[in-house]
Amino acid sequence: MKKWLIGFSCAVMATAAWGQYVVDFEGEGEEKYTWGSATVNLSGMDWDLTDEKIGNSITDWKNGARSGQMRGYAASAMTMLEDLTNGLGTLSFQYRRYGTDEQVDWKAEYSTDGGASWTQAGSDFTAPASDDVQTFSEEINVYGHVRVRIKRATESGSTTRRLNIDDITMTFTGPLEYHVSVDQTNGFQVLPGESGILTAAAANGTPPYAYAWETTMEPGDYEASQNVFTIRSNAAPGDYSATVTATDAASRETDRTVTFTVVAPTPVYAITVTPPVNGTVTTTPADEAEEGVAVTIHATPAPGYLLGDVEVTDEAMNPVEVADMAFAMPASPVAVTVSFNEYVPSLLFISEVADPRDNGSGRFVELYNAGETPIDLEAGVWHLACQVNGGAYTHLALTGTVAAGQTHVVALDAGLFAAAYPEAPAPAQSSYVVNGNGNDGYFLFSGGSETNGFLEDAYGVPDQDGLGTPWDYEDGRAARRIDVTGGNYAWDETEWLVRKPADTVDMSPGIHPDAPAEILLSFDPPDGFPVWEGTPKSVTVTAEGGVEPYTYEWETTLTEGCSGASSNVFTVLDTAAPGAYSATVSVADSDRADAEATIHFDVRPLPPIAPVVLAGDGSGDFTFQVPDGFLLARVEGAGTATATGEFNWLSLTAGTDYTHDDGTGGIRILTDALGTGEIGRMIRIWVDLAP
Repeated sequence: MKKWLIGFSCAVMATAAWGQYVVDFEGEGEEKYTWGSATVNLSGMDWDLTDEKIGNSITDWKNGARSGQMRGYAASAMTMLEDLTNGLGTLSFQYRRYGTDEQVDWKAEYSTDGGASWTQAGSDFTAPASDDVQTFSEEINVYGHVRVRIKRATESGSTTRRLNIDDITMTFTGPLEYHVSVDQTNGFQVLPGESGILTAAAANGTPPYAYAWETTMEPGDYEASQNVFTIRSNAAPGDYSATVTATDAASRETDRTVTFTVVAPTPVYAITVTPPVNGTVTTTPADEAEEGVAVTIHATPAPGYLLGDVEVTDEAMNPVEVADMAFAMPASPVAVTVSFNEYVPSLLFISEVADPRDNGSGRFVELYNAGETPIDLEAGVWHLACQVNGGAYTHLALTGTVAAGQTHVVALDAGLFAAAYPEAPAPAQSSYVVNGNGNDGYFLFSGGSETNGFLEDAYGVPDQDGLGTPWDYEDGRAARRIDVTGGNYAWDETEWLVRKPADTVDMSPGIHPDAPAEILLSFDPPDGFPVWEGTPKSVTVTAEGGVEPYTYEWETTLTEGCSGASSNVFTVLDTAAPGAYSATVSVADSDRADAEATIHFDVRPLPPIAPVVLAGDGSGDFTFQVPDGFLLARVEGAGTATATGEFNWLSLTAGTDYTHDDGTGGIRILTDALGTGEIGRMIRIWVDLAP
């Protein structure tokens, strides 16, 4: 049975005068066996226990029969629901881990406003990974009404990390007496570059109050004015104290001393970049960093150069480890040195990438040796890598030897490749690595893979999802142009012919350079179109099946000066004489394909125009016959002439002002056109040549 010495002879209650309030979980009815939130009366005062039991098992550490068992969840807490009325001098309790549970952080707090706000007492605490019992003890010294809670310091987590707590002891400050308090607790810290403020408040004396401060700080490091003591942001680091003395109107004095620490700034060390040649180098942070900070190196080669060696050394010229262009700052200045090597194109490069629309199992990547000697892939530690959607890489170690002027095909699956391309030679290797679906990049490395090798050639842009980009080859084919003779570490659109869609029949595994494409030509208007004498006429040729852009050259049987040509458009000019003619176009694509086609046409003389006859029919209406070879364009009428002798021509409306018979070409002008009497002034009829 626990025994306690208290400073009064009556029962220990929250309202007792001078003494202490103790929670030892041993009282009658002090039981709780579930985690749910519940109100429990402990030593005469109500507490809310959330995610806390009162434990009595053999695994619970306890000083007696029972102790508090806190779960360790984010919401785990035990909170007083009523106030001590005689202030709080000190708070102490014992704690230990439950069984062998891993532990989390906790803190104790007090409130002087009924739980509306809370002030932490001391620092966070965590039970050690042992059976050693720990003691929390902190001087509070607040007067009047106060309550306490013990809770998780970090409000996160839902994994059981149980803590046993027992013998919670709170000493009273006694009856309300004249005193001065400070809004900071002993041991508080002022961080580098920041200021700190202590505010004193006297109570229970005879106002007004006067305040005087004494401190161990040097003059210039602080300011003191009435009840406010300010620690300046440039104060020297160190451990200090400040004492405030409050004097009331009755000349009574009371004082309070608070200790604190001005934290020394963390030292920073210089970062120096050796001036680079053939590239640029920067770091983040740029000029200095604290010890342990991750420093990233940004190195950009000049055109025609590649990243070489990256070296970081400390002040004593000791090497600092660099991984993925980053290093941890040591406790020393550092020098960053980056070299750039001139890029020499590889004679082995990617010559074709296939993702056939009609057969996804027919995917492959073709490599080509443009040199004059064989290339041993294993000796050169060559790797083919695929970057999926600009993210993770997969890679294949290449094997075998590629003869001069020959290819090395890597298929997705050898058996499925043979079914897709029965006429093609067997692939040199097969691997799931070549499963790119149009937005996945392929990269060729020597001396290792993407993690440690040298990038020799690229189809696609590293770290980019190719969907919708110029190198997107989904359901298509990308072939290297015939004039490319070496690799390129940076994808260059001008080196590639991307065709979408493309099927297996469009692929050429094992063949480089490929046969030229077949170009199809079509004319608009089609062959045999007529041209009316004196009227220009254009014909447009459209090329399909080749690699854009196309070039066009025209020849014609027309007399010189009677035709014109611009790109894919040929024009018969209005000077062409009647007769039968032709025009021939020669088309070449951007690769090696060309085509030629001829179109025929006739220049026809204009048909004779029949005399224009307006004939009355006795009813006031008039008729007009459209001549053969022409079509009606529009009908206009005019009424009274203007002051300058001109007419105001207005378009007449079919059905209202005139009728037109499409079959005979006859037009009847109605008498009420333009209003009563206006038809007698002027009528004109427009016609177009019939096609």
